[in-house]
Amino acid sequence: MSRTLLFSIACLTLAVSAHAQGAAPAPRWDVAGSIGSFASNPEPIRPYGSDWYHEARFAASVGRYWTSHFKTELEFATTTEGSRFSNRNAPIPGVPSYYPISVQEYFQLNQLSVRAVWQFFDNAWVHPYMFGGVTFDAQRQETLIPEQFFYPDPRSPSTRIPVTPPIQQQETAHLFGTTAGAGAKVYLTKNAFFNGAVVASYTQPRRTVSFTGGFGLDF
Repeated sequence: MSRTLLFSIACLTLAVSAHAQGAAPAPRWDVAGSIGSFASNPEPIRPYGSDWYHEARFAASVGRYWTSHFKTELEFATTTEGSRFSNRNAPIPGVPSYYPISVQEYFQLNQLSVRAVWQFFDNAWVHPYMFGGVTFDAQRQETLIPEQFFYPDPRSPSTRIPVTPPIQQQETAHLFGTTAGAGAKVYLTKNAFFNGAVVASYTQPRRTVSFTGGFGLDF
C-alpha cells in the first residue's frame, strides 16, 4: 500500500473522528417513577388549627432531552387522602361573642406538571439538576362539621342553643400554579438511575412540599 493511500486513510479517519466529537449528542428520552412524603397547606387556618397535613405521594414522569444538559419533562402525581382539624367561629343568636366549632377537612390532590430541567456536569454517574414549570391541579376537598350546640347553663341541657346543623360538603377545585425544585440522578448502570428530589408547588393559596425518590431509565 502506497504512502499516499495510507496518508489519505489517516486524514479521512481524523476528519470523521473530529466530526463525531463535535456533533451534538442525539436527543434522548427518560421515564421514571417515584414515591415520597407529601406536605400541603391548602390555606391558612384562622384563628387556630393545624395548617399542614402530610400524606404519601406517587408519581410517574417522561422527559425529552434536547441537549446533554436541557430537557423538558411531564409528570403526573397523585396523593393519598389527608386530613386536618380546625376550628371556626360561629355567631350565636342573643350572645355577643362567637363560638368555636369543630371542623374536619379531607384532601386528595392530583397534579400534572410541565417542567424545564437543567442538568449540571458531564460526568457518567451523578447528575444534579434544577427545574421550574407550571402545574395543573385537581384538589378534592370534603368538609365535615358535626351538629353542635352552645349551653348557656351547662347544668341545664334544655337551655342549649343550636350553633350549626350537621354539614357535609364535597367539591373539586381545578387550579393553575407553579412548581420548582432540585435533585440528582445517580446512575446504577449506563441507562438505569436512582432519582431523588425536593419538589415544591404554589397554587394560590395552597403550598406543597414533597421529598421523593425512585428509579428510571434512559433510552
